[in-house]
Amino acid sequence: MTTATRQEVFTPENETIAAEIIARFPRPKSAMIGLLHLAQQQYGYLTEPAMCHIAELTGTTPAEVKGTASFYDMFRFAPTGSYLLNICTNVSCLIKGGKELLDHACSALDISPGDTTADGLFTLQEVECIAACTEAPCLQVNYRYKHRVSHGDFDQLIEDLRNNRTIDEIPEHGTLALIQQSIPEERLATVLPPEQDQRPPEWMVEDKPALNSPAATTDNVDDNGTPATTDTTTNTLDTTDNVNDNGTPATTDTTDDYLQHAPGYVNNRGPKIVSGRFGFSDSHTLRRYRNTGGYDGLEATLKISPSAAHQLVKDAVLLGRGGAGFPAGVKWGFLPPDKHPYYLVVNGDESEPGTYKDRLLMECDPHQLIEGCLIACYALGITKCFLYVRGEMALAQERIAQALNEAYTAGYVGSNILNTQFSADITMVWGAGAYIVGEETALIESLEGNRGMPRLKPPYFPAAVGLYAQPTIVNNVETLSNLPWLLINGAEAYKKYGSESSPGTRLFAVSGHVVRPGVYEVEHGVTTFRELIYGENFCQGILRGRELKTFIPGGGSAPWFFPEHLDLPLESKPVGQAGSMLGSGAVVVMDETTDVVEATLRIVKFFSHESCGKCTPCREGTSWLELILRRICDGEGRLADIDLLLDVGDNISPGPYPVAADPKSGLEAVPFPPKQTTICPLGPSAVAPIVSTIRRFRDEYTAKIVRSTPVSLKTPTKVS
Repeated sequence: MTTATRQEVFTPENETIAAEIIARFPRPKSAMIGLLHLAQQQYGYLTEPAMCHIAELTGTTPAEVKGTASFYDMFRFAPTGSYLLNICTNVSCLIKGGKELLDHACSALDISPGDTTADGLFTLQEVECIAACTEAPCLQVNYRYKHRVSHGDFDQLIEDLRNNRTIDEIPEHGTLALIQQSIPEERLATVLPPEQDQRPPEWMVEDKPALNSPAATTDNVDDNGTPATTDTTTNTLDTTDNVNDNGTPATTDTTDDYLQHAPGYVNNRGPKIVSGRFGFSDSHTLRRYRNTGGYDGLEATLKISPSAAHQLVKDAVLLGRGGAGFPAGVKWGFLPPDKHPYYLVVNGDESEPGTYKDRLLMECDPHQLIEGCLIACYALGITKCFLYVRGEMALAQERIAQALNEAYTAGYVGSNILNTQFSADITMVWGAGAYIVGEETALIESLEGNRGMPRLKPPYFPAAVGLYAQPTIVNNVETLSNLPWLLINGAEAYKKYGSESSPGTRLFAVSGHVVRPGVYEVEHGVTTFRELIYGENFCQGILRGRELKTFIPGGGSAPWFFPEHLDLPLESKPVGQAGSMLGSGAVVVMDETTDVVEATLRIVKFFSHESCGKCTPCREGTSWLELILRRICDGEGRLADIDLLLDVGDNISPGPYPVAADPKSGLEAVPFPPKQTTICPLGPSAVAPIVSTIRRFRDEYTAKIVRSTPVSLKTPTKVS
């Protein structure tokens, strides 16, 4: 690549934005992904001069910039159409007609996936899960969602786009977020590199309450969004607030229903700890947040010592909501006492097939997440938090950016928060399309401006050697969103909900063949799969009165369950003993008409595509699994292929692999988790659907090979 001058690359406005992005990080290279997005926003794709200029700005080489950009699916190196049409065909969309929608789009536009129409207007892409699973089949136009799209809906969309009727809501093809974070210079807490910032914060050293003035707890919000002083304290909130006068989670008084402004969320009856504000169409604003008790949790936290706040989280047994289910308070305790600075990293890169909860939390209640980040920072002595949001979630990025701008202006984020010693910055970071960065060490690599490849553990446990080689806590969006309610109401109130070992509530996204797919807040550990799938307060049974065939209890990485598992509680331990996991809180339901072999192929194809390539068993193994499954589905399989699938899987994850019991054959369950020959669990995750379906539905594999029974299957396109 050739060297570029500044005049050739960014506009003056974007040059200023680039400088602002770089200034938010202790090291310029961490601005890499943000700068790549900025260049693509200007040109619609990444030009060579732009990548050369980004290399200058970040202190890297053009080859390193291009090598990093090529890792992420969202970055493009050639012009595309004005409208980028991304159609999801992953498992939740597949079983609701996603593949047929893609075929219709190809026919309507007269192009194949990856191509652009002759008029340069549309580029069509088949994509992986885009976190709208309960609204399947779905697509994105320039990263703006269209839900439950029929063939007629697609045709109307194309007509509207051709005639410029849409389209205040859909920006130009290179534009991701229309609202950018902007940190006022006077509110900035610190951006020192770690080697210059090795002293613990004063409030942590003193370990005393930072806030002693009761007047601070009575702040409300003026018309301009800044806190207003008042002489009275109130916790009396209107009927749709998330906390009753007695401090318990509020229940809704209205009939269960979808909310138009929160697509996919069902406002079901029951306690609401993290989704209580979703009923408001303006739940994302500071005004609504403050008028419904927002930032009271932060003020309550500042009235106790950091160690007391940490202990409260431990006492509540708040389990992580990202997949592993590890207690957050215990995880926090792994930070070494004498190795400052610490960092907090928020994992908002929700990409697990079937998962669709963190996106709603970020879109509908971003201030709750911000408040949770601040509480964690105070408890742990952290002055710098990085909030990493999945690249494809444009609205979530806009809502968080707007909320951060409001919170900085109002004095809730930045230096001397609420006029105390407590100072903490929160920087929003964009992802760029890579499932693997959901793994915590890969996320840290991405934050440092690198290709998002996992690190070996040990030695790279984040709490010991994390971001910039400093101790780092990585927490999930939903985990942190629990903290405001918890710090207001206390551990004992929190533990009144859920089970003894899994207290509180949890969000579950249920997609597939159910009457009312959606995201539900349920009591953790006491609600069963049967209640969730068949209960009138939840999904109301199988679509069209059909029979349940199988369901995935914890996202695409989880081994599958069957009708006899319906009475298991939504709790990690019993689910793990039965051979699977709760994972990311995603339940994919499949009825008796489902072609499980094709569904298995689609999940395996996902893991093959998302493998970062670092570990040979995963890089080679997932590709071979996809190839073998594809030839079986194409009618070219061999009977030996069934056991070959298991053999290849065994090289990725040495057996016995976790799997549910099969009562008919007398086979017992193999408990979760699996063993692995890889650095991270991505490779072993590809084995889950294969082992699950071969154990229970081996005859369906055989039927595709020997054609002993009719098989209804549209032949997928062969791999060239």
